[in-house]
Parts: sequence; C-alpha cells; structure tokens
Amino acid sequence: MTWLEPGARAHYWEAHVAGHVATPGSAVPANAEGLTYHVSTWKSATGERLTMLSEMC
Repeated sequence: MTWLEPGARAHYWEAHVAGHVATPGSAVPANAEGLTYHVSTWKSATGERLTMLSEMC
C-alpha cells in the first residue's frame, strides 16, 4: 500500500488511472501496463473519508 500526497495523487491519477476505473457491470480498457482499477471509499471511526485504489489485472 502506498500513501500519496495530494499533488502526487493528481499526477498518478492522470498518468495511470483516468479512463481505466471499472464500475459494476461495465468493462473498461486496461492501461498500458495491463491494469484496470477499482475505487473503494468508506469512513473511519473518527469520520475521516478513506479511499483505496486497487489495481486489478
């Protein structure tokens, strides 16, 4: 698991993830590395919003 600072998150998203996030019932093309992504969000016990980006092969 890698924690990214806000500026790095935006760059990573645009460079690797944009256009490759799968949603239930819809297929998306893999990126140049053969990956698609799944985004999970939830709230912590203290109310913070947490987001996890999973690479899928």
